Amino acid sequence: MKNVLEISTDIGCKVLCKYCPQVNVIEGYKNNNKRNMTLVDFKRILSNLDKDKTMLFFLGYSEL
Repeated sequence: MKNVLEISTDIGCKVLCKYCPQVNVIEGYKNNNKRNMTLVDFKRILSNLDKDKTMLFFLGYSEL
């Protein structure tokens, strides 16, 4: 079984659907000034992954 890494490149959705954990995500980032993933961040993440054992998924949490 492969590991899974889910990436959301932006934090903050204005839709706030009842079923979405967006409030928890926003709370987790409230003391962090970084809201967007940069290319440098993404490359650093990729360099630390075991590419043979990890599936990478991009997901929402940032509908505008």
